[in-house]
Amino acid sequence: MIKLALIGKGKWGQNYIKTIRGIRDVSLLKSNILGKDYLNFLSKLDADGVIIATPVSAHFQVAKDVVKSGFKKLLIEKPLTRTFSEALLLRKLAKKHSVLIMVGHIQLYDEAIIKMEEKLSLVGTIREMSYEGLKSPIRTDGTTVIQDWGPHPSYLFLHFASRFPKNLTGERGREDNILLRYNFGNVVATAKIGWTYPKRRRFFKISGDKGKLIFDGSLDVKKLTFIDNNGNKKFVKFPHSISPLKTEILEFVNMIKKRSVPKTTLSQGLEVMKIIDFAEKSLVEQPKQL
Repeated sequence: MIKLALIGKGKWGQNYIKTIRGIRDVSLLKSNILGKDYLNFLSKLDADGVIIATPVSAHFQVAKDVVKSGFKKLLIEKPLTRTFSEALLLRKLAKKHSVLIMVGHIQLYDEAIIKMEEKLSLVGTIREMSYEGLKSPIRTDGTTVIQDWGPHPSYLFLHFASRFPKNLTGERGREDNILLRYNFGNVVATAKIGWTYPKRRRFFKISGDKGKLIFDGSLDVKKLTFIDNNGNKKFVKFPHSISPLKTEILEFVNMIKKRSVPKTTLSQGLEVMKIIDFAEKSLVEQPKQL
C-alpha cells in the first residue's frame, strides 16, 4: 500500500482527494490546510510521497519545508513555483537532498493528448501549433492569468517541439485575455488564454506538412480530429476510460515505487517557469530572447 499525504484542500486539493479514493493500493493518510500546526503536521507524517496543491504563492515554501522534513518524493501542482528564481532554488534543494519532484502538468496525461502523440506521423513534419484555454473561474488567491493558464500551452509546446523556444512575445487583449507567441525556429506556436470569454474553449492543434491534428476539449465529450491537406476529415478514436488526474497520480505512484523518471519532470517544470517568467515580462517589454 502506497501512502500519500496531501497539503492543500482548495479546488485542486479536493480533486486529488476524490481521485485517490478510487485508486487501489493507494491511501491518503491525511490532508492539511496551511496553518499554525503546519510544521507539526509535517513532523508526524509517515508518507511515501507528498502532494502539494496549495495556492501558487505557497508552493516554494511548502516544498522547502517538505524536503527539509525528510520526504524524498513530491508531486507539485502547476505551476511549479511562483517565480523562475524560486524554481531554481527548489532544484538546488532537491539535488542537495536527493529528492524526486514531479510536476502536475495534467494535460500530458490526457488520453486524447497521448493518442495525438501516437498519431503524430499523420501530420508529417510539424510546422505550427496553437492552443486555446479560455473561460474559467477567476482566481482570487493572487494567481495571475499567465500563472494559471500559461503552463498548459507551454508544456504541451515543449513536449511536442522537443526543444526550448528561441523567443516569446505576449499581448494583452480585452479584459484578462492574453495572446502568447512562441518561436521554436522551424516551428511557431500561439496560445490564447484567459478567464473571461463568451464561451468555454479548450483547443490544441498541431499542423504539419501532411495535415493537422485537432483536439477539442470544450465540451463534455472530447474529440480528436485529423484533417489532411485536401480537407478530408477523420475522427480519431481514443479511450475515455481514465481521467488525466488519475493517470497523473498513478505516474507519481510508479515514481515512488521504482524511482522512475516521470513524464512531467522537475526539469520540465523549470523550463515552463522560465517561459512564464518571460511571458509576464513580455507583456510590458520587447520580445525576449530565451
